[in-house]
Amino acid sequence: MPGNEDIRHSLLIVSGSEQFAMTVRNALPSGKIRLVDCKSSAAAARRSVLEKSYGIVIISAPLPDESGLELALDIAGSGNAGVLIAAPPEVYDSILERGAEQAVLALSRPVQRFTMQTAVRYLIAVQDRMVRLRQETDRALEKADEIRKIDRAKFLLMEKKHLTEDAAHRYIGKLAMDNAVTRLRIAAMIIDKYED
Repeated sequence: MPGNEDIRHSLLIVSGSEQFAMTVRNALPSGKIRLVDCKSSAAAARRSVLEKSYGIVIISAPLPDESGLELALDIAGSGNAGVLIAAPPEVYDSILERGAEQAVLALSRPVQRFTMQTAVRYLIAVQDRMVRLRQETDRALEKADEIRKIDRAKFLLMEKKHLTEDAAHRYIGKLAMDNAVTRLRIAAMIIDKYED
């Protein structure tokens, strides 16, 4: 399982202000972000999200073409990206309340560098955990599939060769050892041989 240092994320910054984009860039920890894209409108961000997969999206509201909250909610609701929205004080409370339902992190602008660094580190930590959980889930699914195939092969050996379950298990293990291949490979060969 990779450690935190092995996971690198892609980041999308959506802001009509170059100054905000620079604040975010300056808050990024070195070595944790592999790609940083900047878009100045919600429409451009939506196109970019369709083309690429981002682990983290940071939005400075309002955007030239919409409030930014709709974009944040759409991205948070349709994928696995961690989303942060920085909003002006007059709309912060409503954005915080609506965004919390979709796990959108909200900050009130102006955002100090330390606050942005903390928020970015938090989003990275959440994304690291999600990546590790997806990897563990994938491994568990692969193992379950392997067990199902080996069990299917044992059942076929029991049915076609009239072996006991223990004998079928040993048979698969011996063939795997003799041929220097995995038990899964032997199971696949048995399934191919005996299933019509």
